[in-house]
Amino acid sequence: MKKVLVMFLAAASFSLVSCQGKEHDTQKQAIDSEERSGDAEVDALEEKVDAVRDSVDAKANALDNAADSMDAP
Repeated sequence: MKKVLVMFLAAASFSLVSCQGKEHDTQKQAIDSEERSGDAEVDALEEKVDAVRDSVDAKANALDNAADSMDAP
């Protein structure tokens, strides 16, 4: 009788651990997916920042060139 009880408890414990492992894997996949999504958003924002920075640099260069041409005799 003790063997049956021990085997039952072992099987129940194994089932519980197995379910927790699946839940953990599911949560890990969800976290990884969210992280990839966040990384993609950050990359897109960085590209927009770079475009704005390039535009500002081009405008600043144009203003500098215009100012330089006014100073030329």
